[in-house]
Amino acid sequence: MATRHLVLATALVVLVVTGCIAQAPSASTSTPTDGKTPSAPATPGIPGNSAGPYVVSTFVSGKGNASEIGWVMGLVRDASGNLYVADRNLNLIRKITPAGTVTTLAGWTGAGDSRGYLDGTGTAAKFHFPEGIALGADGNLYVADTYNHRIRKVSPEGVVTTFAGSTEATAEGAAIGSITEAKFKIPTTLAFGPDGHLYVSDWYGRIYKIADGTVSYATPDWFFSPQGLAFTADGRMVVADNVYDNLTLVNLSDQTKTVLAGGTRGYADGNGEQARFSGPSSVALDAEGNVYVVDGSNHMIRRVTPAGSVTTIAGSTPPGTTGFVNGDGASALFNWPRAIVTDGSGGFFVTDTRNSAIRRLARTP
Repeated sequence: MATRHLVLATALVVLVVTGCIAQAPSASTSTPTDGKTPSAPATPGIPGNSAGPYVVSTFVSGKGNASEIGWVMGLVRDASGNLYVADRNLNLIRKITPAGTVTTLAGWTGAGDSRGYLDGTGTAAKFHFPEGIALGADGNLYVADTYNHRIRKVSPEGVVTTFAGSTEATAEGAAIGSITEAKFKIPTTLAFGPDGHLYVSDWYGRIYKIADGTVSYATPDWFFSPQGLAFTADGRMVVADNVYDNLTLVNLSDQTKTVLAGGTRGYADGNGEQARFSGPSSVALDAEGNVYVVDGSNHMIRRVTPAGSVTTIAGSTPPGTTGFVNGDGASALFNWPRAIVTDGSGGFFVTDTRNSAIRRLARTP
């Protein structure tokens, strides 16, 4: 357990996803180790960048303007094209229109510490480092309120209530049961499955399912730090493990899993386990079943085909290079990208955390 604490504490400084559904990846290679041993240190892997036809631009930047945004983390897009982001260090839930107008939907903007735990409307509510965010079919946003160890619900009008998590003063833990009894330990990522139920992952390796007022374990104790969740068209869950550095396909109906790609820390394009990631943190799927991965510690965006072939579509080599540069995929630079969602036209939005920006990846002809 001490090893887990050390790894997770380190990963916190590294730092949703939406429950998108597409055609199912069909290939897998092997089953990951069930033990809780972290990946080996990063190794160089295959050099170069096999970026596809994408151009990176800045959609919204919070630096130096009236609509300041901080360390934007979780990201979700609604049917009208509005983006909703969890602004971690400002403890706010922000709405960004297709025109790029930023407003605060919920979170404390008054005097004093913005961190806290308080249900309320709009700027009367308080969060403590919100990260994951998902949009329900009911039109409400659901937020992983990490250091309150709870899942909060935000209505379209900005009314904030507690959806799940213990009503005790100390909510931190790992316990299933009713939504008022269950305990999470730093929940970070949310996604709605094709069954309409909410799935939650936390920093301590658990994936939970919330259905009919009850919190249960969605999977066995397979993961170290599941930070990306999404669903394929056939209902399988795609999990990006931030420490095991791989993508796993989970069949929830029979509780089996297979590795789609990765498993060794580093950077390499390639097939299946030949590919390497370094701290993958978010996933999104397109209509063809390709998985797009935020490769956080490499500061890159990767694409994984249904057959498990991995290529790099944005971010410059050598891996780990940071910056704030727009341009074609191979020359663009990020600084701790965190979450990714589709833009509805073949491209993507990405939260670029330490640049306090939302970047856009547009597909070129």
